[in-house]
Amino acid sequence: MARRKSTQDRIKEEVKLELTPMIDVTFLILIFFMCTLKFKTLEGKLVSYLPTDKGLSNAPAVVEFEDAEIILKIEKKYWDSKSPDYIEDPMAREVVFLKNGSNTPFGRSKRLLKNKDGTVTFDLDPKETFDDVMEYLLEVRKANVESKAKINAYARTPHVYVVHVLNMMIEAEFTDISYSGIPTYLVQRLGLPAGHPDRIR
Repeated sequence: MARRKSTQDRIKEEVKLELTPMIDVTFLILIFFMCTLKFKTLEGKLVSYLPTDKGLSNAPAVVEFEDAEIILKIEKKYWDSKSPDYIEDPMAREVVFLKNGSNTPFGRSKRLLKNKDGTVTFDLDPKETFDDVMEYLLEVRKANVESKAKINAYARTPHVYVVHVLNMMIEAEFTDISYSGIPTYLVQRLGLPAGHPDRIR
């Protein structure tokens, strides 16, 4: 007949904690949360538009600078000899000073005043028109010493304006200066209304 364990014998027995099932359950819970976790859009994905043609390249980056381009524009009545308002006297032609890509003019010269000594006085509106043109030329030149300068004059623009702007570009220390005139047929296409198929920008 087996002897029953006394209370003293039970106290002497070691109590062992089984860790294996606890670890299994912990890992199962961890895997469950990892599989069911959903990141918010801002945390999980950041949309960015990075340049595709630049990166870890040994080639030096090419930086494009603005060139100075002055446009000498005149209205139709000054260049179209068929216009009923055509003004033949070149000294009376009004010239508008613009920079390329801008519709806001620096100003305009209403007429030329020829002095007795052969010099010419410009009747500018506003009076600081040439100062603003010079400031623009100096800004472009300061941004990059290799910038080019260009004069773009409409047909029948008095040549004295071209020469005066050329002198300003030389004074601003431009070394690469070019000139192009817009012939009458191109001026006509420039003057067409917006949306016309023959209009050029």
